[in-house]
Amino acid sequence: MFTYKRKRLGNNSKAVLIIVFILFAAIVFQSSDGNSNEPTSKISIRLKWNKAYPKESYGNVRTGMLWSFSFLGAHLPKGCYDKAILTKDSSLFEIKIDELGFSENAKQALAVICDSIKKTDSYRKNNSIDLSRFFVLTLHSSWHYYKITGVFNSLTEFNKHYKMGDAKNFGVTKSMVSHHDRLIRIKANKKILNTAFVAVEGGGSLQESTFDPQAYETMDIMPNGQLRFAVYNRQGNLIPSSPQSHGEAGKPSKCIWCHELMIQPLFKENVAIPSMMSNEEFGRLQQQLQNKLSNYRKTLHTEIDYTKLQDHTYLELLYISFMEPNTERIRNEFPEMNNEQLAIIKKMNAHTCHEFPYIGTELYHRYYIDSIMNINALKVPFSVREEIGMEMNYFIE
Repeated sequence: MFTYKRKRLGNNSKAVLIIVFILFAAIVFQSSDGNSNEPTSKISIRLKWNKAYPKESYGNVRTGMLWSFSFLGAHLPKGCYDKAILTKDSSLFEIKIDELGFSENAKQALAVICDSIKKTDSYRKNNSIDLSRFFVLTLHSSWHYYKITGVFNSLTEFNKHYKMGDAKNFGVTKSMVSHHDRLIRIKANKKILNTAFVAVEGGGSLQESTFDPQAYETMDIMPNGQLRFAVYNRQGNLIPSSPQSHGEAGKPSKCIWCHELMIQPLFKENVAIPSMMSNEEFGRLQQQLQNKLSNYRKTLHTEIDYTKLQDHTYLELLYISFMEPNTERIRNEFPEMNNEQLAIIKKMNAHTCHEFPYIGTELYHRYYIDSIMNINALKVPFSVREEIGMEMNYFIE
């Protein structure tokens, strides 16, 4: 009898202990989930907005950030921004990148970039990175842009995917971009996302059949409705910029600046090549594709308002005011700057931004500012639009 009771008591004790353990674990989990100061997002970054010019507002910066993420391929479903951003104060934001609608490929690339940024002394010291520096290191650094947006690794892959073998050809003999003749290849498709373009740069003459292809600039359309750009060399391998010897196409970031929202029409009176599309045919096809793209964008439920054709300007202002800061922005970015450093900056040759003169009449180049301030942050390219010196590739092998 005693043995039987003891056995029953042991089983009850085990059951009670199991229940207590489950309740305790639930309380601990709930407590840690509600009170933790760590970001709940797997990929996050703290960005610091340093006001750059008197007219700049949070609304401008917000729009510029959304367009920057969009050109990196984020879908930005309506309402995602409020979920993705945590405001620490009026100028410090924590962005939960998982909430922005990036592909898995993009998130993996951004995770590597964010991790590398967080390891710098500058980030550890300020618990943030300059907002514009972040976008220069992602959207405006060609190798990083390629990795995030998932461009094709070779021209062969691009041509195979879009079946460019039966693309239509148009010869550009008078271009605002190229120094020489330029061949435009267009694969139009019923579905706009299956449409692709290749601009072939080279020497020689299309008219005389001596044209020699030497570089290729591709353009296709991402599922979020934004144009995507890549540049390949003669062998069909990715390169960070179109060669300056052929024209003014520059880096993918310059393509974004030039094309903005549009499949670009002709700007100069062109002498068409008889064996290719006429100017009129090219114009009609360009307009048809532009209408298709506009109609597709209307179906997207996104934070980007494609009817506001000038909103992309705030993206450009973010990087221009960073790459060419005025003294106000420099002071905001480096509050610890001493008089000696300021005096060195004042002795430098200042310039004005002719594109946006209201950002200041005394602007300085980013490379020299970073050198004077001796910051331990990741360096950025010399130029956003042109390949000058070495193009940064910190994260991608």
